[in-house]
Amino acid sequence: MSSLILWFLGCVVTVPAENSQKADADNLQGSWVVVSVEREGKPVTDPKDGKRYLFLKGDQIVFTKQQPASRETVDVLVKRKRGDLDGGFVFDASTKPRSMEFRLQPAGELWRRVPTYKVIYELEENRLKICVSDQHGGERPTAFTTRKGTDRVLLLHLTRGKP
Repeated sequence: MSSLILWFLGCVVTVPAENSQKADADNLQGSWVVVSVEREGKPVTDPKDGKRYLFLKGDQIVFTKQQPASRETVDVLVKRKRGDLDGGFVFDASTKPRSMEFRLQPAGELWRRVPTYKVIYELEENRLKICVSDQHGGERPTAFTTRKGTDRVLLLHLTRGKP
């Protein structure tokens, strides 16, 4: 009887991780607007630079300053890799904190070795928080903070965009 209960509890414990992975796979997709960026504990968003956008579709990622006019525009941006930075991503919702890896390169360039950036993320409804080592191959951040002396870490706050 006790082994049956342990088996049942083991099943109950593993289901949320699987559900979390599927839920994040669906919820990460689409358009995101960068609301703020922080480095060394200070905001680095410059108003004259304008807004930045992040688009995730399938396993593809695009960062751009271009605001999409429609969902079709997002599809074209991602398919044709028309952002400022583009590439692929993978994520793991079972880690604590949740983790990603971005493989990004400047748009239109075909690098032999595409840099990989290690990321942690937090997804809550229409808000996404990303903390990324901006050094290719750098250590994955362990917390959603930046402080003086951590100049190789960026913290981005994003909200769900339209379309």
